[in-house]
Order: sequence, then C-alpha cells, then structure tokens
Amino acid sequence: MHLASLRAAEAVARLGTLKTAADALGVTPGAISQQVLKAETQMGATLFRRTPKGMVLTPVGREIAAYLTEGFEALLRGVSVAQSKIEDSMTVSVAPGFAARWL
Repeated sequence: MHLASLRAAEAVARLGTLKTAADALGVTPGAISQQVLKAETQMGATLFRRTPKGMVLTPVGREIAAYLTEGFEALLRGVSVAQSKIEDSMTVSVAPGFAARWL
C-alpha cells in the first residue's frame, strides 16, 4: 500500500470532498482523485460512492476510515515527539578557520 494513497483516502473521508482534501494536503483535486482510486484498487474495495454532492463513504469505507485516521494521528504524535527532542538542541555552523581558532 502506498502511504500517499491512504493519506488521500483518509483526508477525503474526514473532510468530505476532493477539493477540501486537496486544499488540506496541498495538491490538486485531480491528484486526490487519482490517489483515492489507487487506494481502492490496492485494497480491492470501493471506499466511496461518487455523488453530485461529493464523496460518500461506503460501509467498508467508514470502517477503514476510522483506522486510517487513528493511524495518521499516531504518526503525527510520533513526529511531534521527535521534533520536540530536536528542539532541545542547537546546531552551529561556522567557517572552518573560525571553528579552529574559537571553538
């Protein structure tokens, strides 16, 4: 499974439309549509019904969406922990001559 296609499917499930998901992920609605199709193909299941009012989750899509949202939230928490550790350090870059004389 491609993480990008799962992320696109999760965003559409959470936000309801291709456009809002695209805006949230910084890509085009067409890209989101292609990623959702890719996720559905890889899973072998239809996650959404396409309607004039937007994307509607199928029963399978509803079940999977909950796990995807939970998984991406866990990933964000992990990244946040890593970033908080990095913020406790400082990197100093200087010219080699300065470093040799002063550091």
